[in-house]
Amino acid sequence: MKGGRSDPRNVILHQMFSYLGYGERAGSGLYMISTVWKDKNWIKPEMEDELNPNRTILTLYMRKNKSYSNDYPNSYPNNYPNELIKIQVKILEIIKSNPTISVKQISELVNEIKYDAVRWNIAEMKKKKIIERKGTTRKGTWIIK
Repeated sequence: MKGGRSDPRNVILHQMFSYLGYGERAGSGLYMISTVWKDKNWIKPEMEDELNPNRTILTLYMRKNKSYSNDYPNSYPNNYPNELIKIQVKILEIIKSNPTISVKQISELVNEIKYDAVRWNIAEMKKKKIIERKGTTRKGTWIIK
C-alpha cells in the first residue's frame, strides 16, 4: 500500500489506460487509493492475495466510518478541494506560477499525461468552478477561485 515498483498484470489494458492519460507505472496506485479513502474517512480497503489462480483482490468500501468528522481546513494546507487528483494539483501549481500560460504550455510541463488528458483535467476543474479563463486562449489569464 506504500507504493513502489509497478508491474502490470494485463499489459494491453495498462497501455490503453496509459495512452488515455489515466495510467502510469509509478507504483503509487494503491497508495493513492488508501490516501483518498483515509481522507474521506471511508472504511479501510482490504487487500487479499490468492495463489491459485494468482490474483489480488482489492475490496473498496465507500461507507463512512462512524467517527466521521470534517476537519477539511486542517487536512488541506494548500486549501485545494479534496476531490482534486494529483495531476490537477500539479496543473493548479503551474497556473499559480504563470497565470497567462496556455493549455499547450501546461501540457508540455506535465509529463505524466498527454495533451488531451491535460485538456480534460482543466475542463473538469472548470466544471467544478475551481479555475476560470478570462480573455482569449492566447492572451487570456487563468483565475483560481
